[in-house]
Amino acid sequence: RKAWRPTEFPEGMLRAYECFSEDSNEVVGISTWDSLESRERYRTSEVEAARRRYCGEAFEEGCE
Repeated sequence: RKAWRPTEFPEGMLRAYECFSEDSNEVVGISTWDSLESRERYRTSEVEAARRRYCGEAFEEGCE
């Protein structure tokens, strides 16, 4: 789960949720933002790039 969480809470993010399947094998992240620009700024940030790299490593090793 920690792979899905950013190291810092992004500026402009209003809320974030994690939704799990019944067997906990799938997760969907849902977030709301104060603007499209804030969301895009985060999506292209180094913080998000690092999170995606970490997620990739976690999936290669087998998620906890």
